[in-house]
Amino acid sequence: MGAINRHNRRQRKKKHLGEFQEFGFQVDADISGPMNEADRDSFVDQFLLELIEANGLGFGGGINNTFSGYIVAMKANVKIDETHRELVRAWLERQSMLKNVVIGPLQDAWYN
Repeated sequence: MGAINRHNRRQRKKKHLGEFQEFGFQVDADISGPMNEADRDSFVDQFLLELIEANGLGFGGGINNTFSGYIVAMKANVKIDETHRELVRAWLERQSMLKNVVIGPLQDAWYN
């Protein structure tokens, strides 16, 4: 008997199982050259406004010598899927200050 079958709807919601499961994915990239603080701030602002917030997503991570973080859905009506991964990949690969962009697979955001 699977974990989903052992829990009622309230428990599945509380434990993020079944229809309440949430997905996310890792993003990593190298910085292509030196970045001053203003360039870094500008990149982060663009990333958050144009890509993350505009698509109902959330990002936890940062940028120093590399750019790395984890992306999840922030709005109840947004479910992370392959289209979000490709959207993020395309946006990051268009940024001249990044190279070697790696987008991780979709994974359970609560239990992986």
